[in-house]
Amino acid sequence: MHCFNGRLAILNRLFAKKRRIQIAVVTGANKGIGLEICKQLATKGVLVVLTARDEKRGLEAVKNLQVSGFSDVVFHQLDVMDELSIASLANFITNQFGRLDILVNNAGINGIEIKAEDWKNLRFGVEDIIGANAASQRQFMKQTYEMSISCLRTNYYGTKHLTEALIPILEQSNSARIVNVSSSFGKLEFIPNEKAKKELGDVDGLTKEKVGELVEEFLEDFKNDSVETKHWPTLFSAYIVSKAALNAYTRILARKYPKIAINAVCPGFTCTSLNDNSGIFTVEEGARGPVTLALMPDHQRPSGCFFSQTERSAYQEIANSKPLFVAIYATVFLGIVFSSLYVFSAVYSASSSSSTSWVSSPPSIPISVENTSHVDQSSNFSKPTTLDAGSSPPASIPQVMQIKPIWESPPRNSRFPPIKTFRLTKHLVQQRVKDNVIIVTFGNYAFMDFILSWVKHLTDLGLSNLLVGAMDTKLLEALYWKGVPVFDMGSHMSTADVGWGSPTFHKMGREKVILIDAILPYGVELLMCDTDMVWLKDPLPYLARYPEADVLTSSDQVVPTVVDDSLDLWQQAGAAYNIGIFHWRPTESSKKLAREWKEMLLADDKIWDQNGFNDIVRRQLGPSVDGDSGLVYAFDGNLKLGVLPASIFCSGHTYFVQAMYQQLRLEPYAVHTTFQYAGTEGKRHRLREAMVFYDPPEYYDAPGGFVSFKPSIPKSMLLDGEHNLETHFSLINYQIKQIRTALAIASLLKRTLVMPPLWCRLDRLWFGHPGVLVGSMTRQPFLCPLDHVFEDEGTSPFITFSGILLWTPYVVKLRNVLCANLKVNTMLKEQPEEEFGPAINFREYSFLDNPSLPRHVKESWLDVQLCQEGAGDCGAPNKTSRPGILRFPKRSNEDMRREEKFRNRVKRYVGIWCCVENHNPGHIYYDMYWDEKSDWKPMPPQSAEDDHPPW
Repeated sequence: MHCFNGRLAILNRLFAKKRRIQIAVVTGANKGIGLEICKQLATKGVLVVLTARDEKRGLEAVKNLQVSGFSDVVFHQLDVMDELSIASLANFITNQFGRLDILVNNAGINGIEIKAEDWKNLRFGVEDIIGANAASQRQFMKQTYEMSISCLRTNYYGTKHLTEALIPILEQSNSARIVNVSSSFGKLEFIPNEKAKKELGDVDGLTKEKVGELVEEFLEDFKNDSVETKHWPTLFSAYIVSKAALNAYTRILARKYPKIAINAVCPGFTCTSLNDNSGIFTVEEGARGPVTLALMPDHQRPSGCFFSQTERSAYQEIANSKPLFVAIYATVFLGIVFSSLYVFSAVYSASSSSSTSWVSSPPSIPISVENTSHVDQSSNFSKPTTLDAGSSPPASIPQVMQIKPIWESPPRNSRFPPIKTFRLTKHLVQQRVKDNVIIVTFGNYAFMDFILSWVKHLTDLGLSNLLVGAMDTKLLEALYWKGVPVFDMGSHMSTADVGWGSPTFHKMGREKVILIDAILPYGVELLMCDTDMVWLKDPLPYLARYPEADVLTSSDQVVPTVVDDSLDLWQQAGAAYNIGIFHWRPTESSKKLAREWKEMLLADDKIWDQNGFNDIVRRQLGPSVDGDSGLVYAFDGNLKLGVLPASIFCSGHTYFVQAMYQQLRLEPYAVHTTFQYAGTEGKRHRLREAMVFYDPPEYYDAPGGFVSFKPSIPKSMLLDGEHNLETHFSLINYQIKQIRTALAIASLLKRTLVMPPLWCRLDRLWFGHPGVLVGSMTRQPFLCPLDHVFEDEGTSPFITFSGILLWTPYVVKLRNVLCANLKVNTMLKEQPEEEFGPAINFREYSFLDNPSLPRHVKESWLDVQLCQEGAGDCGAPNKTSRPGILRFPKRSNEDMRREEKFRNRVKRYVGIWCCVENHNPGHIYYDMYWDEKSDWKPMPPQSAEDDHPPW
């Protein structure tokens, strides 16, 4: 997968290193001191998670670091004012690394507006800030209550919430450090309020509650315009209070967590482009203090201390001493304002022309706060902007979010609310909407695990503006108790799986249209999704690039019409529009479309919802809306439609078969499990193969352990000759035979089989074709999904093999074992043991590479070798931690009966290949025991009587 400067491309490389190097998170790190901290840490061999609020800037920062040779840096979006963004980062660190060694809290804002030219008029001594000279300097800056709230939310509460979210992960480290980038303005001499100074200087009696009360008291006084009369600083008011509170919080944390080194540091007035290069120190010098504290050896680690660059100061000195070189300390503050702060004026000011912004820690990856008029359309990455100037801050600072965070379960002893409280209402939608967008899926209990994966991907991307529609009360209750925002669709549907084309399937389609028609009048944009898809990247910035579109839809297009991330060319995108992923804006045209589509389906319950959508949208198709956007007039001639590029809004074919996004060097936004052949189980298995399905922990630690093998495929069989029926079936049959042996060993050892990667020369479809789709980017041979040869039915896990390797007591890897094709659905289907023998569980080929695999499973293995009985070295014990010989049964009557049951089971595993051209029927059956039939050839059935599986 190509991800030049995102997480995916480098995590594979970094994952192998993570247990032997330190792991650091740096906030506000897309430029200035934060970026230099990342660079210096990476130079010292630290794996750095660079975070920033702005996705584009963060990604560019990582890209530039990689170009400069700093490869061990990965990017994750973080807005410290957003608890869901914080939770997303914590989940990412936990899932990818399992621990954190270093946290550098560098993000902050200054809480003021000021013109660039006025900075030179300011002086920064104590008398200039809180004394007699302060009044004359007020003309140069603007401070408002909203600015103060934002400053405290970022500098104090944001740092506090992030730190507390990451401390459990830091505690997994043997040598954890927290570095809070502070300021000399955090010294208590800059706070004339004697009560605040006394309480913040009380080292022994200091508590979080007291600090919080002082901060709230300051905000209340600011709101009542009594900052001066209550003796708070009158210039840089919120910034000074926030840094004093941060210094106090540093001491509190250090006392509470003695095993973690927790310190605050003033980096000094640093020369950056943000202060017109007027600083005293270079960025290298500015980063030196935080980096020194982050990497200080264990035997000399201080904690609970304040540092001015690399010089230690006692907190009592911060409260009581006059600083030497007042001008330099004042300049130090200015450097921090410039070099380690977020842009404030861009966040809360509407008059950018008269103010200057100072940013050190703009945001990062997939959380969207976009203004569609400021979107960069030049690349695969959209440029997030800031919150609207009219946004009003929450009334209570500590409560950052006004709604309950996702995944926060209700109290265990609470009662389930009445069903009527889960009705879909405008109020419910508006509670969760963000940037006027709501992301919705729906389903019944049979798709519970798909829904949880869908939600997990979105929350990992920092997105919380989502809702799930429950079509049965069992799902409604289950999601409620897991903390997932859910509403009742009133469908009263069965909890069982829905077969494609069944009456229930069509009912689900009608429910989707009814839902769209119900939500659009609420005036919000709707991103409607099927449950069998997952989001890999925040789609909202991309959708915002096309503000004129009424509807943006995915498609079943398999031939690329563009090679970048622009919309597919509607003139060439002739495949069906796929309604598993589409985005609706609440325009009159889209509302009219939804209404007519609903009426069509309600009038005829046999119409498939997707066919109906295509029919009605294509009533008129053309002309183009303009020459650039890729939009087209459709439906009634007024609706503006766009076709999402199939290369990055992927179908099951463009993602799993063609890997189109890889070949075009693009980053996929989504994958929808279409173009597959094994029902719901096949969809689940494909997502597992891609390692994007979230399974419970027990899936990764099966009773009895695992067995895996590395298949041996001759190069000539894989690459030589034409790609035709004969070479395809020779390749598949060779692998089938190996898998068959591996299945037998797994059955005898009562272990779960880890399937090998499966290689195909020919594609599988539902109709006759020449081997691969003409015009597609399918490479031959290609790594094909398991359901191309095997078909799933059931609920058990999947299998994979790799050579004979016995992981004691967890995984057995089989080397040079022969492989077979499996029907994934049949493999998972429960069969009577009297007739078919014991079930053989299996896992996907990527199972052993999945980051969710427990460490004790990864590290507990035994390498074994298969041999023919009577071979010269067959009796020699394996060189393993458990020497000995595995002896398999001989052909007693009991063993023959067992083999008969095994054959009954596995011969049903394989499916069909489809299809040859100009022949009816055109499919060819795979045969698990093809090698026992001397005249076996890959031929379609010659008559109706021959059209049956080979058993």
